[in-house]
Amino acid sequence: MTEAGDLVARTDCNERGHYANQCPSRWRAPETKASTSYDVNRGRSAFPRKVAAATATVAPEDLRRQIEELNKSLASVSEFVLAETTKKAEDERLRIEAEEEPERLKAEQKAREKKEQKRIEKQTREAQRAAEIDKKVELQLAIKTGDFLNRMEASLGAVLEFAQKVKPVKQKVHIPSDSGDESYESGTEDIRAKTKKLTIHEKRKRGPEVVFEDSPPMVTSAKRTPRRSEQKKKDTNTPVRITRSIAKLKTKLSPLIDKFKKIPGQPSTVEKLRYRNQQMKDLRSLDALELQGICKDERVAYVGKIDAIFDIASHRTRLHFGEIEAIEPVLNLAESLNAKPAGGQQQLTCKTLGGNTWVGGWKKLRKSFGESTIREGKTEFLLKAGKKRFKNGGTFVFVHMRKWKPKARILKAILVGILRNPKKISEVYRWGLKSLMNLYNVIKDFSKKSTRKYLRRLISRVVHDSFGFSLSADLVIRVKFDDRIRLVELRKLMNDGIMACELHVCIRNRAMKKVRIVWVENPSIGHTLHNQRAFASRDTATCVCAGSPHPKEDGHVCFRLCDDDTRYERLSNTNDIPRLDIPNRISLLRQEVVFGFSNWYNLKGFVPDFSRFDFQVCFGEKDDSSDRISVEEVNTVKRECDGMVLTPLDRNAGETLVICPFVYYRAMIDSFVTNVGYRIVKDQEREVLAMVKMEVREEGLTKFARWDEWGAMEPPMYSRNIKTQVGFDPYAPPSRGLW
Repeated sequence: MTEAGDLVARTDCNERGHYANQCPSRWRAPETKASTSYDVNRGRSAFPRKVAAATATVAPEDLRRQIEELNKSLASVSEFVLAETTKKAEDERLRIEAEEEPERLKAEQKAREKKEQKRIEKQTREAQRAAEIDKKVELQLAIKTGDFLNRMEASLGAVLEFAQKVKPVKQKVHIPSDSGDESYESGTEDIRAKTKKLTIHEKRKRGPEVVFEDSPPMVTSAKRTPRRSEQKKKDTNTPVRITRSIAKLKTKLSPLIDKFKKIPGQPSTVEKLRYRNQQMKDLRSLDALELQGICKDERVAYVGKIDAIFDIASHRTRLHFGEIEAIEPVLNLAESLNAKPAGGQQQLTCKTLGGNTWVGGWKKLRKSFGESTIREGKTEFLLKAGKKRFKNGGTFVFVHMRKWKPKARILKAILVGILRNPKKISEVYRWGLKSLMNLYNVIKDFSKKSTRKYLRRLISRVVHDSFGFSLSADLVIRVKFDDRIRLVELRKLMNDGIMACELHVCIRNRAMKKVRIVWVENPSIGHTLHNQRAFASRDTATCVCAGSPHPKEDGHVCFRLCDDDTRYERLSNTNDIPRLDIPNRISLLRQEVVFGFSNWYNLKGFVPDFSRFDFQVCFGEKDDSSDRISVEEVNTVKRECDGMVLTPLDRNAGETLVICPFVYYRAMIDSFVTNVGYRIVKDQEREVLAMVKMEVREEGLTKFARWDEWGAMEPPMYSRNIKTQVGFDPYAPPSRGLW
């Protein structure tokens, strides 16, 4: 063995530097054994053989070179693997970052929006809080001001009333009734008496005379007014102006004029006119039916209400002053025919001079003898068709007289007996349905409405208790309005559906007569757009005009839908009704009909199968709906004006005004809360209404106030005919509470 620092080749691979037990390929060369291995032939040796030592030193430089190359190649491979791993990790990181970038941006955007929303909500809360404070201050100020004015009125009321009484009244000027020369002369004499002692004592003071170079000053005598002596005044008579009335000479009337003077016993035209006007004044308060009765009694033609008043007044005037004589009616044709036996051949001749007024009435005559045969000359006709012939006049012969008699006289007598003794209604419970329906139809012969209602209620109760049918439950089909639907065809289809039901014949016939088709109104543009009632019920409102693209006035949104904007031109009239976009209108109509039949009380069996009915015949030709307003168009405008108040200008929705909620709120406050015409109270609504009702009765204003069935007064509407956008006054708030 060698020293520790000098390792010898003791391996089977013949390489220096390690021992055999450290050689990695010691099992790969079985022919070469390690020096420390046990040999059966030789025994164990402590030193390697010389052959191995000789072969171990064959090529150490080549091996070292190979090892170095291998080490270099291993280092380069390690660097390459490390570089690839780093590159892949970087690519993966970039990919992950690229995938997370939109989410990060979205999260940041949400965070910014949330922050901005919080800021806006905070500003809105602050604005609402400020508005609430302002409203409370205004309310308190209005209350204090009202109390102050009430106290001032109570304190100064007596003083003002006393001052009104003490205030001097101007004296009335009495103008003398005398006129003419005497009044004129008396006024002149009074003026002369007051001015007779007036004289000019000194000359009017003037400035120095103007001196010219070549002209000497002019000297004039002093002006004076000579005083009249009393003697001269007495002897001299001042001439008096003669007026036209005195200067006119009266001439004697010509003898020819005496013929036109009024005869003492003859009425004048003025008297006739006064009497006629008085009659017209008495007649103008009557209605048309009363005037028709007067025309029949006085035999005056009735053309119209106004003409009848003039004709009756003229007729009475002529009768009063004896110009015509009153003509009594000579024949009541209806009574005369009733006196004759009805039926069979009748040779009754009637001669008339014409006219348009029937004694007893044409309706009564036609109802009783309308089927009678009459001959005029060679023409035969029925009496009910000969009204115009009777008006023209002529000679008429009754060939065959037929008088109408009610067939339900016995049934009507039974109803009269029930009215006299309501206990007899128990006998009707044993009747059949057909007899009950005939009895029900006779009720219409009673003239008094309350009697008809009472009898119908009794018979309907009998029918309901005995057979389970309700005579007041009619078949009602509610159909959404569509101008393409033909009601005639739909009514025929309803009759076919009723015939398909399992009903009694009487109920079926009555249902076909009483079936009703009711249009369901579609919502109008104003019903969809207008939201002023929702804003009127709010306590406060803030401005939302910042960043709005709509037209503004004084910094707030304020415009009409019909002003300078072609987008909203089609919606200028909010009374228009947009057409609903229904994809399958026939199917909807079938569903509406089925729903009406299913809710019919008298339908005891199954609903008819309407799927086999052809609903296509109920629709007319399709019109061009390209120019129709659609519901989506209205909803689009509503979304564009979201947050604004859309209110009609007038009480009837026509034009729509779009304004800022803050402007609308201020208008409400100025119109009601701070208005001097309103009083703010803190009592309960029922107490205020009771007080108002009592005051209205005390003041005698019951004709101008109305209360509903619950005891509340109908809320007034504060409205003005507004044609401008400035100074807009909104409607009153719809809430029933008090401010």
